[in-house]
Amino acid sequence: MIDLYLFRHAECEMNKATDLIGGRSNSSELTSLGKSQAKLLGLRLAKEDLTFDHVYASPAKRTLGTAQIACEEVGFSHEKIIIDERIQELDQGDWEGKPRVECYTPETMKILEDMGWDFKSPNGESRKEVEDRMVKFVDENVLSKYDSKKKITVAVFSHGVAIKCLLRHVLDFDQAISYKVLLSNTSISQLRFTDKGWFVERINDGAHIADSDALKAYQNWVYGTIE
Repeated sequence: MIDLYLFRHAECEMNKATDLIGGRSNSSELTSLGKSQAKLLGLRLAKEDLTFDHVYASPAKRTLGTAQIACEEVGFSHEKIIIDERIQELDQGDWEGKPRVECYTPETMKILEDMGWDFKSPNGESRKEVEDRMVKFVDENVLSKYDSKKKITVAVFSHGVAIKCLLRHVLDFDQAISYKVLLSNTSISQLRFTDKGWFVERINDGAHIADSDALKAYQNWVYGTIE
């Protein structure tokens, strides 16, 4: 049996610029709140007595930083964290750092709607390409470790779109549904693999940061509400 934990990174500086397209933004650092979120995640994992056999992180500073802070709380050495480029965020190419309103015009949104999972920004990548690399990563680094006689626990510190693309494949749901799935900073999504296939334990579990200002701001941005 394999327990696969998928963690979205903690809040970074680029997350605060909600009017801009973040894309990979791999140099974006964690905010002070983000560091607190990562620690809260680690404390929660420790409280749940979780130990990891393997930990992977994308090369983005915000993701590796989240992994390092959280892993300190569960006693997993920084030196054992494996960086893998296949679990990076969606590459937004020429759009990275640009205002959303300038890129997601009504005309562009119509093209996106028509192309769906195959749409990509100029010099960027499509969600289909993200899904393919995430699935390849899981096949080679997670499922290859499967042993029906013992439990293996794997942690993957990744990104919102990347995780949702993997979930779309595992759960085999329609592409459009992925846009309705929310993944807050340091949220926990847990999948279990047995000889009967994949099972879902939880998605977007952020109880450890339920009262954080960052989560409220994110939800306000998504839902268009002001509190």
